[in-house]
This record gives sequence, structure tokens and C-alpha cells, in this order.
Amino acid sequence: MRLAFTVPGKAVPKGRPRLSLEGHAYTPTETRDYEDLVFQYALIAFRKAKIPMPILGPIKFTCDVYRNRVATATPDLDNCIKSLTDGLCSGRRLLEDAQIVEIAARKHKCLQHEQRAEILLEWGE
Repeated sequence: MRLAFTVPGKAVPKGRPRLSLEGHAYTPTETRDYEDLVFQYALIAFRKAKIPMPILGPIKFTCDVYRNRVATATPDLDNCIKSLTDGLCSGRRLLEDAQIVEIAARKHKCLQHEQRAEILLEWGE
């Protein structure tokens, strides 16, 4: 089976864990918000396609990340992949990280209003 969907807006790379004053590690707010956004768009796509959740078995993850071409610094692609996959694995309702056995990813430059992440999940019946 295949499921393709788009997460509009600027892809946010996985931020480094931060430490609270009490010494507890936490995910930065911008990263957590983006992972939540990825999960919401994935959930909509799953429901629209009437695909039962969670996906079972090995998964191929493909993504195309489109970022602003005039930005002076663009994030590392691997950090963007981590935010996208962590968003999909949020609460393990859609899939688990360990199920991803193949990754294909590309980073593209675009105009600011065209920023997005296009995701394709493929798995066996």
C-alpha cells in the first residue's frame, strides 16, 4: 500500500534536547509543535484513505523537503527527516520508528510561500 500527503509550511529540523532547571530533558517547543503538525496531517491522510492504524510491518519512508531558497542557512536534511518521522510515530498510533527499514529523502529550494514537506509511505499488504 501507499499513502502520500503534504505538510504545508517550513519544515522544522529536530532541535537538540534542552535541560530544565530541574535537570529534565525536553524537546524544544518549535520542534514539538512541528511534530504535532506532521501527526495531524498524517492522521487526516490515513482517515481520508480509510487506512487502518497502526501500519503493520516494514515501511519505506520517502520525503521531499522544500525550504526557502533565500535563507542564508538551511537545516540538515537528516534533522528534518527526524522531525517528520518522530511526528509520524507520535504516540505510536500510526507506526513505530523501528518499522522504517528504508529512507529516501531530498531537499529542494523554493519560494517562501511554497515551503512544505511531501511524504510517501509504502508498505506491504
